[in-house]
Amino acid sequence: MRTSFLLLAASISLAACEPRTTPEATPPVASPPMPTIAPTVAPTAAPVASTTDPAAPTASAIPRPEMPATGPVVTAFDAHVDREPLLKLGCKVAGDALVCGTPSTAKGDGITCGEYSRADDLLGALSPKSAITGCDTLGRGLEVKGIYRSGCRLATWHRYVVADGKKLDLIDTKDAFVKRFAPVETPAEALAFAVALTDSKALRKIDLPKDAVLFLKTIDPTSVTPVADGFKVRLYGYQFCGCGPHNHTAVDYLVTRAGEVRELDNQPAWKDPKTDKLCVD
Repeated sequence: MRTSFLLLAASISLAACEPRTTPEATPPVASPPMPTIAPTVAPTAAPVASTTDPAAPTASAIPRPEMPATGPVVTAFDAHVDREPLLKLGCKVAGDALVCGTPSTAKGDGITCGEYSRADDLLGALSPKSAITGCDTLGRGLEVKGIYRSGCRLATWHRYVVADGKKLDLIDTKDAFVKRFAPVETPAEALAFAVALTDSKALRKIDLPKDAVLFLKTIDPTSVTPVADGFKVRLYGYQFCGCGPHNHTAVDYLVTRAGEVRELDNQPAWKDPKTDKLCVD
């Protein structure tokens, strides 16, 4: 019996000294391999224009209708307004303005044009060809008529006078303008309509400030493109009133052959950062 106990103790002692092993775990199911991602490469040169100014709306926010060209893009315009008939009817040159007017009658039907009225040579492309100049007037009330309004708190209403024989005719509505000069048959006429009936301007040459913030990849001068419904005209606007930013905007208009002018697209083009804190009332 003593011998049996000694043998049992020896076997227990040997078992305690042997290294203990655990059963091998079942390997997990292999995950699909991760795709290799190319390292990000920093640009080697600074971008020439910023399109991420938080103060400016993004150009992609405005849908741009497709309007295929049906003819070559026109960028050269050589129209001219003959001012001589206007001068013969009493219009006066004042700096770069051409101020016209007629005395008021007992019926109150005189013509008064502000001293900032200008004759735009682009309107020389209108048909029938006419001696025409701006006849702007100030006014807040509804009694003032105008083709379009500009200005800030004090509105400027834009109108036109035309030398018609021995008298001046006032054109103070879009309908009257279209009735006189439609249809629109050439790119130059389309540009004249877009300039005359909107507050956007034609820029034949674009001079950007040295530190301008750009919102478009390319900023091209004014152009007219024949399209199926008439002509697409590129003009430029400026956010003058209020506090900054004061963006210059690229505006595309459709000018139909019937003389309708409809805005197609309006997007920020550039701004001068020096005007960011400017406020205009």
